[in-house]
Amino acid sequence: MARLIYASCFIFIFSFSGFCAEQMQHTDIAGTYRIVFFGSQVVKHEKEKDSALDGIADKFYISNNCKKAQELYPAIINHGLRNKCNTVTQSKILDGIVSISYDNANYLHIKSRLQMEGGVVDMSASDRYQYTVYAPIKYGNSLKGKGIVSWNYDSTNNRPSSNSVSFLESPFYITKLGKDILRIDITLVGKNVKVIDKMIKIDAVNTIILEKMDMRSTDLENKIQKQFAKIK
Repeated sequence: MARLIYASCFIFIFSFSGFCAEQMQHTDIAGTYRIVFFGSQVVKHEKEKDSALDGIADKFYISNNCKKAQELYPAIINHGLRNKCNTVTQSKILDGIVSISYDNANYLHIKSRLQMEGGVVDMSASDRYQYTVYAPIKYGNSLKGKGIVSWNYDSTNNRPSSNSVSFLESPFYITKLGKDILRIDITLVGKNVKVIDKMIKIDAVNTIILEKMDMRSTDLENKIQKQFAKIK
């Protein structure tokens, strides 16, 4: 009987310690981050007979750092006629912030804002700005989630798009790369797939690498932060 009680206590203590460690793992990643790398690969697209963009939708890999993209995806970048990425095609991050917070109900909340210009993103105006709200992640779910809501760039009015687009079936997950460095991978799939200039519907795989700037979480605004240069 004493052994049974001892074993039960041991299991309770072990389980409680595991919960605390798990909770610490999640609260430890809360804060405000700077986006240091962004990469986007088109993995599928619908063909449009009359579209000038058909055939080039998956020709380029969108990134601010093609050298890093080549390091991450050596079997994909600059192979054949797809996923071209070099100093000419790469884009510049003007503003890239991610806010990660947690609540008393043990959920993580993630918001990100990314503003880019130059290179490939200037071929598709909507790609120049992305404001994204991720579905909350429950503690103990291996930092995996599904579903985002996104706003892009309205180049006509130089502001975020009035309407959001929901990618409810899009899976995403977070990986800790080191102290204060995170990676977010998300696959855009489902009914509301990404659209290039309202002409080609695509599925895309996005990779984002973050560096923590502050332990506190910033409540991000869905607002253009820096003036865009005019497209030549």
